[in-house]
Amino acid sequence: MAATVRYNAIAMEATNFKYEEEFIKNSKGLELFTCRWLPVDTEPRALVFLNHGYAMECSVSMKGAALRLVKAGFAVYGIDNQGHGKSAGLKGYVPSFDDLVTDCTDFFTSICEKKENKRKMRILLGESMGGAMVLLLHRKKPEYWDGGVLVAPMLGKAPDVPFVTYKWRYYLTDEIYPEWDVLMKSISQPESNDVKRIRYKQAHEAARKDVERAFSVLKKKWIIVRTPARSRSLKRITHLMYTCIILHNMIRKEKGKTITLDFYPKEQHREDDLVKSAQDRLRVIREIHDEETHLNLKADLVEHIWHRTNAN
Repeated sequence: MAATVRYNAIAMEATNFKYEEEFIKNSKGLELFTCRWLPVDTEPRALVFLNHGYAMECSVSMKGAALRLVKAGFAVYGIDNQGHGKSAGLKGYVPSFDDLVTDCTDFFTSICEKKENKRKMRILLGESMGGAMVLLLHRKKPEYWDGGVLVAPMLGKAPDVPFVTYKWRYYLTDEIYPEWDVLMKSISQPESNDVKRIRYKQAHEAARKDVERAFSVLKKKWIIVRTPARSRSLKRITHLMYTCIILHNMIRKEKGKTITLDFYPKEQHREDDLVKSAQDRLRVIREIHDEETHLNLKADLVEHIWHRTNAN
């Protein structure tokens, strides 16, 4: 692991400990967030290495445990796994547990092998998915670690289920819209005992409200946001939206200055555009009007949101 530091800042210092943050790069070049709580003016009793749960992070979700440990005289170190917390990677996506184990092994070992730490005890602490990480770390180097603490560890294997990939992204809408592949509606009146659909309705409406508030601000300011987006690639739409958001923030910062809306360049089809001809347009329209796909996607989202809620 290349210990390339993006910044190293002391974020908090108390009378008997200090808190530090640091970004490092793993062997694949991904930037990973690390943090540490260290006793001040006293030698640590031992080194404790935190392993967080799925969709969690060390600096927030495990902060309480870290504070108790450092106040008791332990040096505490944490790392956000790729795709988690402040580390790089697609959020919540674990491409390989082996990669995670390698990242943690490299970082934890780099701490242990420092001259001042070589004779200190090394203890692993993991919660949920982090508990599984502790077991994998110990199995990789069983003679290296002096102890491990498992908190509600993830020890079972999920049942094998078919994985469904949907081609089109979708917009969150209310009940007045048709049941198309690219329009995901709420559920107007779920049964009172149908807890899964009730949770889906709550999550759907909360997300739609947040999006509508932000999007309406941009629509008033930028013509290009009000034009059809179906023929553009996801990458192009992302760049357009980021540009509008950045310009909006610049205008708010520089009060009194604005950018004219008169300039609207003629659309040019690019290599990654999905629609380049009339035939492409008809094919895309047939695909996104698929009611069966809409209903299947909604059912899968109901289950996904329910399981994610229970996991957290």
